[in-house]
Amino acid sequence: MNDQQKIDVIKKVENYLTGKGIETNRFELKREWHKFKFKQENGVESDKNEFLKDVCALANSYGFDDSYLIFGVSEERSLHPSKIEDSGLSQADIASIVSSNIDRPITIDFDYITVQGTQLSIIHVPASKFKPHFVLNYVSKNNNPSKNVAFIRSGSSIKVAGRADFDQMYMERKDLTIDRKLECSFNRSDIEFRYYETHGIETPIEITVENIGTRPLRIMRFNLEIIHPPYRAIEDGNQMMFTSMTKNAGEPWLELNPSEIETKTIPFFNPNVTRDESPRIVAFLNAIENNIKYEGLTVEISTGDKIEAMLKVFKF
Repeated sequence: MNDQQKIDVIKKVENYLTGKGIETNRFELKREWHKFKFKQENGVESDKNEFLKDVCALANSYGFDDSYLIFGVSEERSLHPSKIEDSGLSQADIASIVSSNIDRPITIDFDYITVQGTQLSIIHVPASKFKPHFVLNYVSKNNNPSKNVAFIRSGSSIKVAGRADFDQMYMERKDLTIDRKLECSFNRSDIEFRYYETHGIETPIEITVENIGTRPLRIMRFNLEIIHPPYRAIEDGNQMMFTSMTKNAGEPWLELNPSEIETKTIPFFNPNVTRDESPRIVAFLNAIENNIKYEGLTVEISTGDKIEAMLKVFKF
């Protein structure tokens, strides 16, 4: 979540507490976390199933806005301190439950806000272009199993999606990707290729990134393609792909609101050449840098989508 999203969520929670706001199809409140390891006497993992139902319904809801599941707010409009660990699982384990039990990918991320001095935990569900989403094997609290169920929020309640809901979801899928656009630029004069035994060939590049679309973007990875003169040790001919180093789990390289610009040094690396050849390739690339073409830059965002950025390369 970016700062503006946090501000918006805090305002929604404060409005709810004072009776000026309600839960919506994109905004759900829980007093406490689901207990994923809890089982009823009949063996049903009811909290896990209800969690999947909640996330699925938020991802399927109408519109192009992101959704939020906030923990620590009761129906009586009171606050209760909440942390992700209250679920009994790690963030990675919770994300794995979503990815392995809901059909079509849903990317979720976790965050915290503070309202009136109380820490609340959040699951952020970005707007999905892959809806409808289905819970593969849903079991109700009454032990009634169902396969491939698409849930959707209707105001503050959840229902099973009907034909009209599916029609709306398919219509929205067509319009969701057009507003995600990036422009990236860098100065090639400062580029130097280096060799590290741990991860092969690396080059840190100071990139200026501008969000020229209309939606906030969380950039998780950069992929840079270069074209160079022939070299015998590079099996892919004249093409090499460099990708950004991985940050901490779930942590983005950049978070940009529409029209925002940020400059950041991104370490790119290519681990696909042998250790014996890497030092020679590094020397080769540095020697012919003026003849290298920086062909394309693709970014991967938090929803799992890839965006082909408009790339400008300068030399000062």
